[in-house]
Amino acid sequence: MDSTVAKWNVLTSLVSQWGNNTEHIGSPMTAAELQSGCGGTLESITHTLNGLLAQELVASSTVTNGSASLELYRPTTRAVEQVQQLQSKETKLNEEMHQCQRAVQEQDIRLQNLLQSVDPNMENVDTDDYIRHLHQYNELKDIGQRVIGKVGFLENIPTSNW
Repeated sequence: MDSTVAKWNVLTSLVSQWGNNTEHIGSPMTAAELQSGCGGTLESITHTLNGLLAQELVASSTVTNGSASLELYRPTTRAVEQVQQLQSKETKLNEEMHQCQRAVQEQDIRLQNLLQSVDPNMENVDTDDYIRHLHQYNELKDIGQRVIGKVGFLENIPTSNW
């Protein structure tokens, strides 16, 4: 899994468990709990948590009960704020995407209505045929201009007087 995606998954799991309110104190999570929520191996989750600890996005504490100890992780206030900002941006982008999809659907409907309004008995214009006729017209026009130019030359009439 891409390390950015892994970090995002771990952070969102921690924040959702902890709560999106920076003042709310939720339950910290163990690496094993994060693994079950995010997927991946325990080793990859631990590696991701170490990276988040180094970035000060996650804080850890160790709870000891006799000879057993348990490492617990919680998001920092900065992490909660960053996740909230990113989730807000994601929501806005999703809304924009839905607006664009609606606009495309409206244009598709408009196009279908325009296509239905075209007279089906109207003769289809063949593009190749149209281009062929255009070339013929241009050739005839060129010939006509040459003839007029020669007539003007023979009669000593400058072309600016035409």
